[in-house]
Amino acid sequence: MRTHLARPAGALAAAILSAVLLAACDTGAATGPAAASSAAPATSTAPTRPAGEVPLGPAGYGALRLGMTPAQAAATKLITTPAGEKTGCWTYAHLIGSGKTGQDDIDGRLFFSEKLGLAAIYAYPGVETPEGITVGSAVDEVRRAYPSWEAVGGEAEGRGYVKVPGNDAAVYRIEVDKGKVIQLSLQLGNQDCYE
Repeated sequence: MRTHLARPAGALAAAILSAVLLAACDTGAATGPAAASSAAPATSTAPTRPAGEVPLGPAGYGALRLGMTPAQAAATKLITTPAGEKTGCWTYAHLIGSGKTGQDDIDGRLFFSEKLGLAAIYAYPGVETPEGITVGSAVDEVRRAYPSWEAVGGEAEGRGYVKVPGNDAAVYRIEVDKGKVIQLSLQLGNQDCYE
């Protein structure tokens, strides 16, 4: 008697491929057969945002990673639907939870580069770096967390950049006005969207 394995082997191949693809998107959650068998089925397709303890950095925000295409970023369900022009850096979206969605709204804004993918993720109040800096932090807190930060041109305030601990390809762009952080972003060091 001959056994035909095409369907079970196909199912096994599909399961292995799914596990490999999920591992490539690892966000720190357990993967593999044990994780797959204990995972609860999804009950909602509504966008969710990471819990408050998810930091901005060093590689992204939750499952959202610098370098992703707009489609990959949208698949994380952490952003609004990408909008704007499809060329240059005119494609944008916002982090779910920012309360902003307009082209000119900077809090929670994402900039997509045609060449680099997701080039910058702007924080909104409450989203922190691993070192605890957020929109509204005092400049003294910024200097304690990032001793090398200084405003462009050596001014006391303004925008400045600091290398992201744990990610040599990224920088934090931190803008200070009246002693407080007014803008904070995680961006590729070679982003080509602005400044």
